Amino acid sequence: MDRHLRLHKVHPTQITQSKRQLVENAPQMFERGGKSHPADGEALTAPLCQEIGWLKREADFLQKITLSAPASRRRAWIEPGHPHLPVTRQCALLQLPRSSALRG
Repeated sequence: MDRHLRLHKVHPTQITQSKRQLVENAPQMFERGGKSHPADGEALTAPLCQEIGWLKREADFLQKITLSAPASRRRAWIEPGHPHLPVTRQCALLQLPRSSALRG
């Protein structure tokens, strides 16, 4: 189970909460003629969409600042042992070729 959690980047708390919600709501979910609750879905997604919007604006702002730095400085920001961002993704975010990570 731990391997799957790491592979899919899911925290054990998320699994516990999902199981609890399923147990609590399963009867309504599987009733014949059950009605969907679009308002509930909208209520759940609205804050997430707002957060995504904020994160996008922050990322755009940081990208402008980051990309104004010379390539030699951006190259120094690559962290080969970063626990969440592989070197290939870091290079893409910094708009550097992957071979930049090999240079010292």
